[in-house]
Amino acid sequence: MPNQLYDYQGSEFDWFLVDGKKRVALCSSAGFGEVPVSVLDGLTDNKHPMDEIPKLIEKTSTLGGHIVEGRGPGKCIEFKQLANRGFFVFDWKHWKGPYERILVPEVPLTIDEKGIMLPDSLRAVCVAQLDFERTASFQVADLGIDFVTGKMS
Repeated sequence: MPNQLYDYQGSEFDWFLVDGKKRVALCSSAGFGEVPVSVLDGLTDNKHPMDEIPKLIEKTSTLGGHIVEGRGPGKCIEFKQLANRGFFVFDWKHWKGPYERILVPEVPLTIDEKGIMLPDSLRAVCVAQLDFERTASFQVADLGIDFVTGKMS
């Protein structure tokens, strides 16, 4: 039963972050990035985030296009689909980070006071001091959140 980041080390592991304006970002660890401990709590083989992202894309409407920044999303169609649905996308820079903003939605998705409707395995971490429009990069360590790292020692 995986519940530690090393169980996913070297494999893509994505998690969600909410900023102070209640906008949502997908954060892609690229298999080695920092991941908040709260995201890993309770994960099992049957509750893996990668299994839920296609379902999220299917049930979320397209809101507009997206702007590519930095090295961009490469061939990852899911990142582009999420950005078109209002999600910011940050990708971990190998090997020591930081998470870098690679896609900016033209129309950002904003959650309401009831919270984001994500499956249990896609727990969103809320960080009030963040503003995705002004945050080009970040380290989880700098956000005041308990985290684990997927980097090999």
